Amino acid sequence: MDLRIACFQMNILWHLPNENLKKIINFLSKFNQDIDIFILPEMFTTGFTKENYLFDDHYKEVIFDLKKLAKEKNNLIVGSIIYNENHKYFNRLYAFFPNGEYQFYDKRHLFTMAKEDQFYEPGQNKIIIEYKNWKILPLICFDLRFPVWSRNLLKENKGYDLAIYVANWPKARVEHWSTLLKARAIENQCYVVGCNRVGVDGYQIEYNGASAIYDFEGKTLAYSENQETILFASLSYENLLNYRKNFPAYLSADNFNFI
Repeated sequence: MDLRIACFQMNILWHLPNENLKKIINFLSKFNQDIDIFILPEMFTTGFTKENYLFDDHYKEVIFDLKKLAKEKNNLIVGSIIYNENHKYFNRLYAFFPNGEYQFYDKRHLFTMAKEDQFYEPGQNKIIIEYKNWKILPLICFDLRFPVWSRNLLKENKGYDLAIYVANWPKARVEHWSTLLKARAIENQCYVVGCNRVGVDGYQIEYNGASAIYDFEGKTLAYSENQETILFASLSYENLLNYRKNFPAYLSADNFNFI
């Protein structure tokens, strides 16, 4: 079964969660193409901020609204927000299912150069989302730089078909972003979506997007930069399986245990 992906390359309004939620709901309600997964950037309601204490309870409204929206639009909605748990904060990615259920992943690799590790707790576990017979690995921004954490365990029958990276990845290092996304697709023999933001945040950091959807050979299915837009692509499961069958590079992968 093909999987239809929409990625919202969003200009996130700084510290204006209600306005960002309204924008998302408005964009998605007007999006007429039939889609299975709608992907949002990292911290899509606030921007990538260290002032997490300003949003202690906002996650409750986000969860309520996006659970409702996922049901109304009959698709999976993915993106990360600030989550407060007993005054410990997480950069938490949610996947909201149409049936009202959800799963979450906490960002493991915190961006120390921006002191994210001083304001947020690191996640400890990866998750694999199963949706419409696809297996999906969700990750967040700085996680992209660490290939072991993204490793596709196809040889051990614990693999995935699609990796999703949501991000606030700045223009200053956007070449790294594009190169690593493509590398992850090629080395893991999977589809990859990189959903980044555009605009300027409250720290005057500029983002130019370069959101993209790549196939298992690193070929570009969709790409955009410098504008708020929705990227769309249809992913073929049959083509993915045929490629792995005809070029099973994963069978030669090194064996190791991740500690």
